Parts: sequence; structure tokens; C-alpha cells
Amino acid sequence: MNRSTRSDRSGRRRRRRARLPWLAAFGLSIAAAAVGQPLDLTDWETCRDGLRADAARRARLTSIADSLAAQRRSAVDAGDAAREQRLLARGEAVADSLREAALAELAHELLCAERRRELRDAIETRLAPASGSERDSLLALRDRVSSGAVTPVRAEFDLVPPEPDDPPEILRLKGGYARDLVDRADRWLERLGRERQRLVQERLSAEAGGLVADQWFFDERAALRVQAGRPMEEGAAPPGFLGDLLRGGGRGAPNALELVDALERWLREKRSELVALADTLERQAQRRESER
Repeated sequence: MNRSTRSDRSGRRRRRRARLPWLAAFGLSIAAAAVGQPLDLTDWETCRDGLRADAARRARLTSIADSLAAQRRSAVDAGDAAREQRLLARGEAVADSLREAALAELAHELLCAERRRELRDAIETRLAPASGSERDSLLALRDRVSSGAVTPVRAEFDLVPPEPDDPPEILRLKGGYARDLVDRADRWLERLGRERQRLVQERLSAEAGGLVADQWFFDERAALRVQAGRPMEEGAAPPGFLGDLLRGGGRGAPNALELVDALERWLREKRSELVALADTLERQAQRRESER
């Protein structure tokens, strides 16, 4: 082995040894960056902004409903039956939109609550080992997330609580309103049932479309035809606000059935509470009548 070869090998060894500390430091910096990456707020912020848009939409619909009601009263006072009927039909359509918007907003609220919980859990995980300015930043972020909640649509099911001095008549009025809310929950559950059926049908159509594609790949003469991914049956109603949310909101359509499940659970629990409250109010009314 000549002197030139030995010199070349020695030089390569020196260069490798010189690179090792730099490579180690580079690896550590990558690991530190992975650990210290900023939290992804996208899902939560998108959901929060969507809730604000929901509230604005419901405010517009409510304003339209109030305006139509005022116009209808004017038509009644003027004895214009034809105009009254037209306004009544328009008012019923707006009322349907309001119910759909309220249910979609409830779905959105539950979705955002889950996003907020996930984000808060991530913040708490990072808070444990954090210190100094990093801890201050995480605490500020936690406060921001906690205060970022929008007034919940669950007020749709709020009741005025009974008072100790409520007479039987007032207790029965409050109980009657509780039963009206039970009916509302039933209507919303029925609407969710239709949405579940639509989602299942879309999934089955998509799966059938995949099977058809596979069949055609292996056999060009296959006679099977399926229109995959068709959004609705002929003559069916459009998906509405709730359908739009389930298809495009949050993390997308793959979680749509899970969101429907969460909505149904919440509504069934609320319905049970309202039924129990209505029964309690009726018993209280009877007892106070007997005490007179």
C-alpha cells in the first residue's frame, strides 16, 4: 500500500469523525422540533368559526320568520285571505329551515366540544413537563380554548325551573312545555333516522360501486350496473343544513355516522330528562292542589 493510499484513507476517517458530532446534533434538533411543534388548532378553530356562522344563519332565519309573522298579521287584519295563505306557507317553510338549522347547530356543537376536549388534553399533556415561557404560553392557550366556546344551542331545550311558590297552574304550564320539548326531541330523532338511512345508503352505494369496478376489471362482459355515490334517491329531499355538516364539516364524512350516534344519544338522554321533569311537575301540581 503506497503512501498516497494510506493518506487518502486517513483523510476519509478524519472527515467521518468530524461529521459525527454534527450529525448527532442534527438528529437531536429534529427530535426537539418534533416534540416542540406548535399544537394544531385548525380543527378546533374551524369548528368554532362554523358555530358562529350557524348562529348568524339562525339569527337571519329568525328575523325572516318574525317578518313573515308580522306580514301575516297585517294580511289577517286587512282580510286578505289569499295573501295570508301565501305568507303562511312561506312561514312554515322558514320554520322547517329553523328546525333543521337548530339540529345542525346541535350536531356542530357536539363536534366542537369533542375538538375542544382533544385540544385541551393535548395542552395538559404538554403542560406537565413545561416551564417558563413555554408554560405561560400553554396556559394562555388553554384559557383561549376554554373561553372560545359559543353560546350552546342546547338552550333549545332549556326550561324555566319550578319555583317553591309556583301555583299548580304554573307548574302544569311548565310541565306542558316540557312535553312540547319531548315532541321536539322526537321530531329531531326522526330527522336523524332519515339522515342515518341516507348515510348508510350512500356507503352501500359506494361499496357496490367498488365491487362493480372490480368486476369490470376482471370481466368486461359483466352485466351488473350500479350507480355508485348517488347522493339521494329520485325525488328525495336535499340534505339540508345537517346533511351539509355531516358531509363536509369537522373531519369529514367518514365520521358522519359517529356524529349521528352522538346526537341520538344526547337527544334520547335529554328526552328522558324532560319526560321525568314533566311527570314531577304534574305530581307537584297535584300535591299543591291537595294542600289548598
